[in-house]
Amino acid sequence: RESKQVRFLYNTINDIYFDIVHEVDNGSGRTQTVSCLNSDGSNKDSCPCCKAGFNQIIRLYIPVLDLSDNTVKIWTRSKGFISQLQALAARNNPISGTVVEITRAGAPRDPKTQYILQPITANDGKTVDMLGVSVPDITKVVRSMNFNEMTSFINASNHNAAQLNQVVSR
Repeated sequence: RESKQVRFLYNTINDIYFDIVHEVDNGSGRTQTVSCLNSDGSNKDSCPCCKAGFNQIIRLYIPVLDLSDNTVKIWTRSKGFISQLQALAARNNPISGTVVEITRAGAPRDPKTQYILQPITANDGKTVDMLGVSVPDITKVVRSMNFNEMTSFINASNHNAAQLNQVVSR
């Protein structure tokens, strides 16, 4: 069990940024997160990643102030985590006004890992703009591409993966 004390860097639950994305192996073992061009799911042909069979994934991008070193970090969570945030926000307005201890129950990157959110201070009413930190542009966490850029990216990823498989099989 590892824990961190943080302040969430959003005021209300409506401020949380989320996106529908694809996670694509770039062919060298690293994953690139790419914003889906078919976010409403109506036309797979409008998104090369959808057309190539990559699953759509809903991700939450949550800015936090890590109080152990006073750095701003982006915490990426799956859509299932929203219910925990909603429960926390319902009792803490603004949510940025409360120091929260996040405890990890499980191993890093294990899909069964759970996070426990526990407010450890009374809400001091501080909004994000009162905390004196810069919140990064969360839209830069996810790579946005147009149709042609995404097609080229997938083709290059497939080419790199094929080359890597040839080297490994030798």
